[in-house]
Amino acid sequence: MSFDADYLTALTAGKRAVAVGMGWGRSEENKRILNWLLSHYSGSLLIDADGLWALAGSEPVRALSAATCRVILTPHHGEFARLTGLSLPQIESDFRRTGLCQAHGNGDLAQRVRDGCDGWGNGADG
Repeated sequence: MSFDADYLTALTAGKRAVAVGMGWGRSEENKRILNWLLSHYSGSLLIDADGLWALAGSEPVRALSAATCRVILTPHHGEFARLTGLSLPQIESDFRRTGLCQAHGNGDLAQRVRDGCDGWGNGADG
């Protein structure tokens, strides 16, 4: 799919939820689509797989802080490491806290994870 704002507007009109990333592929075009969804869509946006890759490449905290929609992220440990800059051992040593961290608001995502926050459900654990 190539980026087309008019098409995305029509495609998401009236939709309560949209999911992106599964089987999506990794491209600059998909980063543009994700950024558009984050800044124009008003429903719930589930971001998984290649969508998380696209998010990690575009200053995730800034993108999530400015989002016009409710965002649900479903990272596995490797995707979470890429989003936060934390190492796998750091994530796995305190998965209860890192797996349930909410990534919105100001500040560095990795710091928010280290400081602890709630509300971000991991896909496998809820």
